[in-house]
Amino acid sequence: MRAGPPPLNERNVVQATSWIAIGGAAVIAAGFCVLAIAFLGGERARGRLLVQYQAERVATGLFVIVAQAAAGDIPNEQLAAALRRAATYDARGRIERIRIGNAPLRLDEVDIEPGEDRFLYDQSAETLTIIRRRWLPEPLRGARNRGLRVTRNEFVLVEIDAAAHFSRDRSLLAAQLLLPLAVGGLTFGAVRLVRANTRYRQQLGEQRQLVQLGEAARTLAHEIKNPLSAIQLSTGLLRRQAASEPTPSARRNPDPLPLQTGLDHIDAEVSRLAMLADRMGDFIRDPVGSPTLHDVHELLKGISSRYQSVTITSSLPGELFVSADQERLRSVLDNLVTNAVESGGDGGV
Repeated sequence: MRAGPPPLNERNVVQATSWIAIGGAAVIAAGFCVLAIAFLGGERARGRLLVQYQAERVATGLFVIVAQAAAGDIPNEQLAAALRRAATYDARGRIERIRIGNAPLRLDEVDIEPGEDRFLYDQSAETLTIIRRRWLPEPLRGARNRGLRVTRNEFVLVEIDAAAHFSRDRSLLAAQLLLPLAVGGLTFGAVRLVRANTRYRQQLGEQRQLVQLGEAARTLAHEIKNPLSAIQLSTGLLRRQAASEPTPSARRNPDPLPLQTGLDHIDAEVSRLAMLADRMGDFIRDPVGSPTLHDVHELLKGISSRYQSVTITSSLPGELFVSADQERLRSVLDNLVTNAVESGGDGGV
């Protein structure tokens, strides 16, 4: 016969719920990290495209800027504001016609196709350089063919200020690197909070069970005292009856244990049970009691004085003071000594 699954109690349900919450939080945090990192990466790519577009605009309007400056006009501010240096070169890389700023006099051979742009980022100088290879048409010779043909090309070098782009790119890169750490820290904190809440709920459940157990014990102690009172009442009646007239069995058998002695034992045990019930009720109402400082050796000396047939010793330190309720501490030590005496028998240590 195959056993079924174990029953689910409140503690298992709380633990399962907490683990589900932790797993869900981890999945959500991982998904958020992936999406956020992808978004930041897209923003960095978008920033590169924007600054490249700005460089392309400046390179395209370079001749307009030069023409406006040569005519004494104010150059286009949007184009000229970001320009640091620029120059044009022939097909062999020699500078010609236009030079702005400290552009190099010769351009090393750049392996790019006509109509192609190349972007060079300089993070230390916070600049972006674009090198463009342009087609230069030349009119065809001959009367019958008046079209244009491409016979040569030249290079255009434009360097613009890209400090804003690099600052924004560094911020986005730092966000990409720090975001997983931040999300991981928040997730760890959330997990700790969930675990702490789980432990708190478990403690509440255990305390609820203790309260229910205490109520049951208080009820049991109350119910025990009722039959004990009836037993004590009955023994009192038997004691008075035995004192007034002996029973027939006592007259026939004078040797057995006298009735009075048996009744004394019953009274002693009933009193002990009543005292235990009272102590149990006191402990449920107030587990701590009234703690005061007591010398353990003095308590043991008082308990040992009741046992004349055995020698009681202890390996406790020379001075030992305990803060506890006096009656409860005496009860604990009395039980220990009584158990030891009953286990060892008469005589001995």
